[in-house]
This record gives sequence, structure tokens and C-alpha cells, in this order.
Amino acid sequence: MMDNNILILNQVINGITLYVPYFTIIVGTIGSFCNLLTFTSRQLRRNSCALYFLCSTIFDLIYLTFGASTRLMSDHYSYILPRRSVVFCKVRTYLAVAIPALATFFLTLASVDRCLLTSKSRKWRRLSCISIARHTAVLSVIFWLLCFCHMIVYYDLQLVDVNNNIYTCMPRSGAYTMFISVFILVCNTILFYIIMFAASVITLRNVRTSRHR
Repeated sequence: MMDNNILILNQVINGITLYVPYFTIIVGTIGSFCNLLTFTSRQLRRNSCALYFLCSTIFDLIYLTFGASTRLMSDHYSYILPRRSVVFCKVRTYLAVAIPALATFFLTLASVDRCLLTSKSRKWRRLSCISIARHTAVLSVIFWLLCFCHMIVYYDLQLVDVNNNIYTCMPRSGAYTMFISVFILVCNTILFYIIMFAASVITLRNVRTSRHR
């Protein structure tokens, strides 16, 4: 009885990890293309906030087509991937972390842009313009790609199962393992969401203040 339950549970988990990624990739890709059509429309081409949303959408689409797809293949079609390739290990890990970080960071910039646009100060409102947004977008991509480049150096294939000769892409043991865990937690999650929350609160306050004038 217990063996049957375990078998059924394994089949359910296998089905979820197989079909949910397909659904996510298909729906996410359709949604991303809809966003691309929206944010590249003539009415929004000169809008700085729309540019940040456009950049976020592009990096979301890249992650869906690369990160999610390779994850799906790794779980169910591992024979397709070069699993013994050190280069693939390093590049996939790097992009799987850097690309979502960029997508989230551009959402953060969009929140900050709305905060600047609703400011009482004309000096701050002037920062919410398309020319500054374009320069900020380029510099942001360069900055964050460089920030995560240490992963290319310190991630490597490591033998985790000697009997079955199984290798896994992992960070090198030691201090770097702790560093990368904290680095990803802070940079990819805590920092961005704190900034977005603060910018949203300030934007809401600015809007309420402008209504009472």
C-alpha cells in the first residue's frame, strides 16, 4: 500500500514538473508578446516608465525561452543538454540568475520613475524623461551583468554521485557558497522589493498631496 502511494505521488510530481512548465512557458510567452506590442505602441514610445516595463518584459521573455526551457529539459529531456559541459554549466547558471534580476530591477526603475514624476519638485520631475531612461537602461544592463559575472568563475561541475557518475552544477565549496546565497537573496529579492515598496509609498503620498492642493 505504501509503495503504491509513493508510486502515485512520484507520478503526480513528474506530471506537475512536466506540464506546468509547458503551460508557464506558453502563457508567459503570449503575455510577453502582448506587453511588447503595448509598450512599443506609438503612444508610449516617449514614455520613460513604458521603456522600463518594455525592458523588463524583454528580459522576462529571455528567461522564459532560455531559463525555463533548459530547466524543463534538464528535468525530463536531459539527453538533449550537454550536461557534462563546464561552459554550459557556467553560462546557464549565470543567465538563470542575472536575467531575472534585470527583469525585476527594471520594474524597480519603473516604480522609481513614477515616484519622480509625482514629486512636487520640478528638478526631480525632470529626471523622469525618455533620454535619461535610455541611458539608465543601458547602464543598468551593463552593471548587473558585470555584478553577476563572478558566477562564471566560481560555478563548476561537481561529482555528487560516484556510483552513478552524476555531476551537478554547483558553486565551489567554502566561503563562496555562503557569499552567493546572501548575494542572491539581497540583490535579487530584498533590495529590489524594498526600493519598490518605498517608491510606491512615496508615490502614493505625492498623489494624495497633489489632490489636496
